[in-house]
Formats: sequence, structure tokens, C-alpha cells
Amino acid sequence: MAARLREGSGHFYGRPLITADKTTNRGLSMQQLALTFEPGLANKYKDLRECFAACVYGRGLGRVAAAIDAQPSNLSAMLSGERNLDTALIERYMAEFKDTTPALFMAAKWLTDASTLQQQALAQIPALMADLQRLIVAAGGGR
Repeated sequence: MAARLREGSGHFYGRPLITADKTTNRGLSMQQLALTFEPGLANKYKDLRECFAACVYGRGLGRVAAAIDAQPSNLSAMLSGERNLDTALIERYMAEFKDTTPALFMAAKWLTDASTLQQQALAQIPALMADLQRLIVAAGGGR
């Protein structure tokens, strides 16, 4: 049975919380969830650990460790792969710093469909054509 989306009673960063209801289709209206991804976010990092490490080190290991109630040495070991990375720490980071980059990375990596990829490719064509025209002129072919 397909999951249906409904608006929940809670809020996440000031936005209504959307929850999935897999038990019934009655009385629920379908809602489309639109996400805007940073171009190349899914290719920028090899995995969630690397993405989260970039977020942590960008803000400072000690500052983030204190905010998410983790020892800096333990957090560093988790980020390097020496220890398992607890996803609860990533959730605390996102809540504390209002930075959803790790979640957006996962969404960009796993939720991008073929039509979205096609739209992204088509959107790049005008800029590429302008670059191509400049190169032709610079090469002396556009006299």
C-alpha cells in the first residue's frame, strides 16, 4: 500500500511537519513535497559521513561537539570512520545549527528521479551555449 502524506501536529523549523500514514487512504489529501537541491550536492560528498564531517569542521569541531553533547575526540573518531556515526548526533546538529545540509544530501542522492535530472541538464544549456559562442569568437571563428 502506498504511503499517504498528511500534515502533522508538530513543526520543524517553523514549517508544518509532514508525516506518512501507511494504514489508511481515507480522509487524507495528497500533498506534493518540493525540494530544491544545491546543484551537485549529491556528487560533492562520497557519503553522509563525509557530508556531515564537512558541516562539523566548517563550524568548528569543538563548538559542534559541545552543542550536540559529544566529546570532541569521540566525534572526530566517528567522522573519520573509526567509530560508528550515530544518526541522532546528525539530527541534533541539524536542530541546533538549523543546517539541513546532511538531510538535503541524502535527499539529493536518493530521491532525484530521471525527469529532475533531465530538467537540470536542460537548464544548463543556455549558459553553455553562451560560453560556446564566446569561445568561437575568441578562436576567431565568429567573424
